[in-house]
Amino acid sequence: MVSKARKNKLNVISDLYKGSPIVMKRRLKNNGITDARAKQIRDAAIADSERDWTVAREVPTDGPIDVHTFLHSLWTHDKRSVETANAAYGDWSPARLAKYKKPPRAGALYFMFAHFFGDGDANCDGKYGDWENDIRPALEKLDELVESRVNLGGIDHVERPLQWLSVALERTCCFDHENNESGACYQRLQSTKLDAEQLTALRLQQYADDLVVIPWDTLVKRVREEFGSLSKESMYIELFTTFPSRDDLNALMINPSEEEGNFIRIRTDGGEFVKSDYKTRNLYGAREYPMNANLCASIRAFMNEHGLVDGDYLLGHEKHSPWVGRFLTKIGVKTAEWKGRNIHLLRHVWLSSARADIKRKFPDDKERQRHCQQELCKCMDHSPEAALKYINEIVTP
Repeated sequence: MVSKARKNKLNVISDLYKGSPIVMKRRLKNNGITDARAKQIRDAAIADSERDWTVAREVPTDGPIDVHTFLHSLWTHDKRSVETANAAYGDWSPARLAKYKKPPRAGALYFMFAHFFGDGDANCDGKYGDWENDIRPALEKLDELVESRVNLGGIDHVERPLQWLSVALERTCCFDHENNESGACYQRLQSTKLDAEQLTALRLQQYADDLVVIPWDTLVKRVREEFGSLSKESMYIELFTTFPSRDDLNALMINPSEEEGNFIRIRTDGGEFVKSDYKTRNLYGAREYPMNANLCASIRAFMNEHGLVDGDYLLGHEKHSPWVGRFLTKIGVKTAEWKGRNIHLLRHVWLSSARADIKRKFPDDKERQRHCQQELCKCMDHSPEAALKYINEIVTP
C-alpha cells in the first residue's frame, strides 16, 4: 500500500508535469522536492510536447542514448506478443502515442533505469529525470544496473526484467559485445539471469508438489509390466530416468561415425550420452554424461533384442511426444482430458517425485534442500517459463 506521504509526493510530481499553477514552493518543500528536481519534471513536459512520438527514431551507435528512443525502437522491432512487448518496454502503439502525445514511461526496463538513476525510487525520484536523455552510463555500468534491480526485488523475483534486459542488449547496436569489459559484464548478466530463472523455477514448483499424478517409480513399474523390460517404452523410460530431458532422446544414434547431434557411445567398459542438439544449448553448450554399468547393460540387451547395430537410431528418429502420450494413456498416467504436452507431463512427474525424495532425505535442512533442487534444475536444463508451463498444465488440463 502506498503511504500517504508518498502519495502526496506523487501528486505534486504529477501536477508539476501537467503544468498546474497550484504547485507552490511550500508544497515542494513539504514533499522533499528540490527546485532542481522540479525543473527536471517541467523540462520533461516541455520536451514531450515538442516531439512527434509517433515516429520511431534510430538508436545511435555512439553518443547519448535517449531512453524513449531506445525503448520505442525495441518495441517496434519486437516480434513477440504485444502484451510481452508492453510489459518490457511500455505501450508504444501508434494509437496510444497519437492519443496521448507523450511517451509511456512504463514497462520493466523503463523502471529499471529509473530506479538506477533515481537513487532507489523509480516513481518519486527517477521518473521525468534528466537521465532520460542518456542511458549509456547505465549500459556502461551494466554490473551496477543489474545489482540495483536484484537488490530491489531479490534474486528470485527478477527473472523477467533480466530476460528483457538481455534481449534488449542482444538486439541493440549501442552495446558493444566485442569489447572485453562489456562482454564480461554481459556474461555476468547471463549468469545472474540463470540463477534467477533456477530459483524462480524452484519457487514455482512449490505450487506443484501436491499435484503429482503418480510417483516416478510407480510409473516405471507400470511401463515394464505393460510393455516388457526389453520394449522400446521401457528403454525410453530407463533413459529418461537417468537423463530427464525434453524431446531430446529421438534420433539418438548408436556409436555414430561422425559425432554430431545427440548420440550415445557404447563400449564394453561403459558409455556416454552426448547432447549437443537441444533447446537450451546456447546457455549450457554441448553436454556429455557418463552412463552407469546397469544402463549400458540394458542398452546392449535392447540392441540384441531388436537387432540394432552401430549407426542405427536407438529409439527411432521421429519425435517421441505423440508416442509417449499413447503409452502414458495406456498405463493410466495421462487421462483423456489432458490437453498439455506429453513430454511436459513426464518431466513434471519426474521432477516432482525427485523433489519429494529430497524433502524426505533432508526434512529439516532447508539449505540442503535448496542446493539439491538447484541441481535438479540444472539437470533438466530448466527455465522458469518451462516450470510455469508444467504447473499450469497440471493444474488446468
